[in-house]
Amino acid sequence: MAFATGLLDCGGTEGGRPAEYTLRLTLGLAKTPNGWYIVHEHSSEPTSFNEKVVG
Repeated sequence: MAFATGLLDCGGTEGGRPAEYTLRLTLGLAKTPNGWYIVHEHSSEPTSFNEKVVG
């Protein structure tokens, strides 16, 4: 079992306008006789602590 973390830069368009995001990425990997396999993946977009959370 191993875990890897990092930042993932993504880009594209939203509503015809360019959009760029940096996501946090976490992978969980398991070693098998046939090699390493990703068994868990999670990504999320960091939010600003200055933003008001409504809920």
